Amino acid sequence: MKTYLITGCAGFIGSNFVHYMLKKYPEILLVNLDKLTYAGNLENLKDVEGDPRHVFVQGDICDKELVESLFAKYDFDYVINFAAESHVSVYCGDNANHIV
Repeated sequence: MKTYLITGCAGFIGSNFVHYMLKKYPEILLVNLDKLTYAGNLENLKDVEGDPRHVFVQGDICDKELVESLFAKYDFDYVINFAAESHVSVYCGDNANHIV
């Protein structure tokens, strides 16, 4: 069984990817990490709630300890990142938080 870490899974694109993968691959484990900001909505994943192939974790991809603990626990084969701040207004003002 392949194990995936999917970030930003509660957003529009991420949740549709989760549905696609669960439908297409019966032997899969998706660990879904989402901060649930303005762009994430658990209603997008309501129909996969209780599916043993789907684990939801509320958290921030910037939380190093959390991400490391997930890697240690699940030994991921793949990581797919959909986590993003998509609204331009988020970046206006204090840009220091968005400069890498």
